[in-house]
This record gives sequence, C-alpha cells and structure tokens, in this order.
Amino acid sequence: MPDLSHQVFRRQSTTDQSGNTCQTVWKVVLTGGPCAGKTTILHTIANRFTNHGIKVFTVPEVATQLINGGVSWNGISEEQAFGYQTALLEMQLQQEKAFCDIAALHGGPCLIVCDRGTMDGKAYCSESSWQRILDRLGLNNQMIRDTQYDAIFHLVTAADGAEEFYTTGNNVARWETKEQAREQDQRTLSVYLGHPHLHIIDNSTSFNKKIERVMDKLSAMVGVQVGGSSTYRRFLVTNPPEDLPVPHVRSDIDILMLQGSSMKDESRLLLRGDRDAHLWTYVHQKLHRVQDKPVVTEYVLDRTSFQAMADNIDKDLQPIHKRNVSFVYGKCYFEMGTFMNTAYAGTTLLYCEATEAEIDLPPFLTISCEVTHDQEFSALVIAQTHCDSRRLFTPDPPSPAGSPTIRTS
Repeated sequence: MPDLSHQVFRRQSTTDQSGNTCQTVWKVVLTGGPCAGKTTILHTIANRFTNHGIKVFTVPEVATQLINGGVSWNGISEEQAFGYQTALLEMQLQQEKAFCDIAALHGGPCLIVCDRGTMDGKAYCSESSWQRILDRLGLNNQMIRDTQYDAIFHLVTAADGAEEFYTTGNNVARWETKEQAREQDQRTLSVYLGHPHLHIIDNSTSFNKKIERVMDKLSAMVGVQVGGSSTYRRFLVTNPPEDLPVPHVRSDIDILMLQGSSMKDESRLLLRGDRDAHLWTYVHQKLHRVQDKPVVTEYVLDRTSFQAMADNIDKDLQPIHKRNVSFVYGKCYFEMGTFMNTAYAGTTLLYCEATEAEIDLPPFLTISCEVTHDQEFSALVIAQTHCDSRRLFTPDPPSPAGSPTIRTS
C-alpha cells in the first residue's frame, strides 16, 4: 500500500529568532463548476503577478490531461472508476510536488496556481469510494485540503447567474447541460468545506469584476498591494442548533496569544483540526489595522516551527478553545465558532467574508446582533478573561453605527 503523505505540500514559511515569519511560496486552487472562467482568470493571475515581481507557476488540470491523452470515463465499471480516480489523485499530488520543489529552488517569492486541486475528485466519487482511495494512499481529507493550499477560489459556473455565457464548446472535457453544471458546481464546492480560506466568486457582477475579486483576495494574501473591497464580519448567535440543515464540516480551533500583543497589533498561534484524531494544521496569525480595518496575515507552519514559536506564548493570557462549523448558505462561506472555555464559554459567533453592501444571513440561525467592530469579542480580550474577570487590556468603544445592510431571509 503506497503512502503519499510525503507528497503533501508543506508551505515555505521560515521563522527567525525574533519570531518573525515570512512566506516565500504560496499555493492556491482555482476550482468550481464548468465554464466558470478558470482559464481566463488563471492567465490574468500569471500576467499581473509576474509584473509585480512574483514568479507564477500554473499546475494544469489533471483530468483534462488524461482525457486529452485518450482516457475515457464512459462505460467503466465501479472498480475501474476507483482505479482511475486513485491514479488521478496520485498524478495531482506528484505534479503539485514537482512545482513546489521547483518554486522552493527559485529563491524569490512564488505563487503556484492549480487548475483544480486534490479534493476535486471527491465530487465524482461516493463517500465510501473516496475514503477507500485515501486509505490506499495513506492520506486524509484534512491533509490534502487544509495543509495543501493557502486558499481555495471556487468560481461559480456561468450556468448559475450568467446562463447566457454558458458553453461547452471551448473545452473537450466539458459536456454538462446547464442543470448538470449547477449540480456539479455545488458538489465541487461541498468537498472544500472546512478549509479556512474558501472564497466563493459568484456571478453577481460582470465577468471583469469577477476577475478583480480574485485579484483583490490574492493580492491581500501575497502582500503586493492593499486588499480589495471584501471584509470579514462577525455576528453574535443565540441558541445555535445542534445540527444544521445544510452540508457542513466540524473542526476544533485553539488560539494561543503571543507575547507583545496589543489591541491594535495581535500575534497568535492557531491550531485547527480534529482533536479526537490528533490531526492539526499549525498557523501563525498577525492582526494589525489599516485605515481602522483589521487585516490578518497568516502563515502555515510545520510542527517544529510551531513548537519553537510556542516559547513566546503569553502565559498571562488564557488559551482559547473553540468548536467550529463551516458551511455555505447562498453564495457566502460561513464559519460558526462556539467558545468552550474562558468567561465566554458557550458564546457563539458567526463569521463570514462579505463583498457587497448586503449579506444574506442563514435563516436557521438566531442572530442577536453584529459585533464586527465590538472589541469585546476580539481574541485578545477573550484570552484575558480569567475567573476573576481580570482585565489586562481595555477594548476601545464599539465603532458607530453604519454597517452594511443585513438580510436574514
């Protein structure tokens, strides 16, 4: 039985003795339904970021390569489909590793853009067949989803919101009707639920604006310019349901504040994963403010770097433990976190990334109020709430009203 866990990408982050982290290689996925604009956007990314001094590598879509090479999925047996999908995932991992190895040797900042990713195959498999593939290759979902990529960009098919532009004529591997394309789009989106940076790029704007929304988010991640119009928002949820009526993924999150953090400049370590299975992704987050808006820079670490930085954990601040649920409602990706300790134990917050003036909040949740600008709900304030309610930092008063419109139905 092969074990391909060594093929999984480990991001090129380094940490110096002062605790400063820098990242030189980023890897993202462009995925989505058929006829979503992946090829055009991929070329735009390559041109724009090259002009900013970022070396761009593009990993071609494996399924299209196989089909162009004579492979056909038509009329094959279930066992053959299992073998095909296993080979496809192996080829995907090998291709991505080759590009990552070359990017690491480049010596400068690099952006690797994958035309579809490791999880896309799951959209074409039953749950049992996909688990069988993972078992055969010595992998798990978190390993090839969360650890593998810095961000996922799900480009919604033109068949959903831009039907007049949907076509099957520009890709030999595309055959879906509009209805089938919409169904495939939803299946593909569902397999990436749980990734901390899943961006849904829908067709609510023109295609040129769709391109710019991807550019804005990538630019903010790589740091070549100030990010675009999107912002993270948070809402206080009361009486969250035990289960949700939409597909969702559960995870555990631990937050450890580092020494020197302040209300305007936070530095923290974050563990995200499955506590029962002892599977974790290690992250160093820095939060600062640009024009009074919070900006988070995130670096994924290996276990050794994480343990080295753990020496700088502020022992006067309490670790934060959260139970997290990730899901999609409408065209927004939501994460709902319930605090399991501190004075905020039992408090539930809903987080989302909004790009428009209005946002559709899930009607199956009871939203008390928006707390985006309320520092009482910042990680630093929560971490300093001990049993004696001792305050190490005093939050600023909430920002005045004037938040974008909220719709709950």
